[in-house]
Amino acid sequence: MLRNSALVLAATMMLAHAQSAAAQQPAPPASPATPPPAPPASSPPPAPPAGILVVDDGVSGAEPLAGVQEAMRLYGVSGRRADLVASAASKATEAMRNLAQGRRTVVVVGANVGAALEQVAKEFPDNRFTLIGGAANGANIRAITFRDNETGWLAAWLAGRLAGEGHVGFVGGPAANERRPALCATAQGLVTANPNALLFPDLESADVEPKLEARRGAELARGQIDRGASIIITPAGAAGAGAMETVRDLGALGVVRNSNALSLFPGNVLAMQARRYDAVILSALEASAGSNWTAGAVSVGLKEGGVALRLNDAVAPPTPPDVRAALQDNVAAIITGALVVPGMTAEGRCPTPQRTQ
Repeated sequence: MLRNSALVLAATMMLAHAQSAAAQQPAPPASPATPPPAPPASSPPPAPPAGILVVDDGVSGAEPLAGVQEAMRLYGVSGRRADLVASAASKATEAMRNLAQGRRTVVVVGANVGAALEQVAKEFPDNRFTLIGGAANGANIRAITFRDNETGWLAAWLAGRLAGEGHVGFVGGPAANERRPALCATAQGLVTANPNALLFPDLESADVEPKLEARRGAELARGQIDRGASIIITPAGAAGAGAMETVRDLGALGVVRNSNALSLFPGNVLAMQARRYDAVILSALEASAGSNWTAGAVSVGLKEGGVALRLNDAVAPPTPPDVRAALQDNVAAIITGALVVPGMTAEGRCPTPQRTQ
């Protein structure tokens, strides 16, 4: 009995000693608590889309729409969006008004829609409107025009160098008055390159029905070729397409404004007077989204990359290397200001003497 009690007492003392020793050991360092996951960063709300309206003005052809589509592609690379609407000129006002609702930036592409834009811009004073290819005034309107006289001068200079003993024809489109500055630039470039070349200028009557424009353009080109023109400078739109059909049928060459003419008449297009709608529209979208946007009138030409004269390498015979080099010298001179292409005088006259017939 005593022996059993002693064993129980000994066991109890050993357990108490072990507990005391354990109590004196330093506690292991506590593992750091895992912080709760951070809430996801809130992304900024997407910018409202811009609006682009392409007006079928009957003058500009297919080039504006192709440029808009390329500008939209580039604009959307960084996640931005632009909504495109095409409209007839008769419905342009309604289309502008619809685009302006919910969109701060509205870009309108087309001629002869300035009055409609001025009206809509007053209704949306907080919006930024940009008109490309026409004139308009307003506190929230930026109007961008193209210096087509620069490429017109270059095109006529090129035609004068390549026409040889032949002469050069100029077919005006239905907007005759708007083509007079281009005709003036053509006369200046031609007389600079070839003082002996004759220019046959024919401005289409403004009252020609749209469905007859192609036929009238073809008739004018035929008359010029019959008088000895070997190169015809053609307008945009249906009149230009009709003129180029005659150029092809009679084996002449043409300088074109319609962007699809290069694929339709590859063997008869000498060069194309291009408006860089893609670059100009993209610049307008980005400017309107920034903080330095300003209203007012702006013109873009060779220096700003707004226009270009594109040679057709598929035409035979190809443009000689020395003519190409001289053409690039003229481009550089216009860009630097060493060569200034004069415009029409205040009285509506062309300042350069010209030989016409």
